[in-house]
Amino acid sequence: MKIFLLFCFYLLLAQTSFSQNEGFYKQILTEQISARNGYFIALNVKSNTYNGKVIITNGYLQYFLTQTRKFNEKQYNEFMTKLLVNKDVLPLKNATLLRDGYFIKVKGFNAPLFMPVRNVDEVEEAATKGCEKFIDHYFDKKYLMLKNAIGDVERNAVVNKLFEWQIPSFVSDIPGMLVINDNYKCPQ
Repeated sequence: MKIFLLFCFYLLLAQTSFSQNEGFYKQILTEQISARNGYFIALNVKSNTYNGKVIITNGYLQYFLTQTRKFNEKQYNEFMTKLLVNKDVLPLKNATLLRDGYFIKVKGFNAPLFMPVRNVDEVEEAATKGCEKFIDHYFDKKYLMLKNAIGDVERNAVVNKLFEWQIPSFVSDIPGMLVINDNYKCPQ
């Protein structure tokens, strides 16, 4: 009987976690922040030059997948929700690393769309202190934007960590800094 109850509790916990993740993914895939900017998405990719975690804005990813897979908006949202929930890998064909591996450019697209995530010791160390301390370390509490300018590699790692914690982030129109939603909630 105890084993059955534990199994039921596990299924309930797994379903709750799945629902929370799915809700977060649907939010970042459908909410429009501005005409230029969308939320960052962190996902795994596999290409001939890079295999691993990348970040990309929702707008660029939607454009990329509408062009390469001919998705409409509904198909894109369904595909991406499934990919993110299942932690699947997005294959990239004809990809090239640029600027010492800071960006991935896919043949046929003018702008480098994907930004690889590297392990950054300072980000990992700040994350071990918990979500609130992490946000205090990197973000101004009043405006919820980065306190200090940081390099691309560190910024990508910060965005990835926020995504893991299901905290939406984006680049603001003015002044062009990384920002988190004012209704963010750190995981318990």
